[in-house]
Amino acid sequence: MPRLIPALAVLPAQLPLLLWSIAVEADAFGSGAALLATAALDAVIALRFAQPAIRR
Repeated sequence: MPRLIPALAVLPAQLPLLLWSIAVEADAFGSGAALLATAALDAVIALRFAQPAIRR
């Protein structure tokens, strides 16, 4: 469960940036760029907290 906490914390992190892009009346490319930026950050966090593979 402790490894799941950072992943759950990142999920709602995209919502404020999406709402911000709507509030500043960004076009579709601006909103898409905002979501891609947070998705890239999500990927970095997921790779950082990934458990190493177990080989036998």
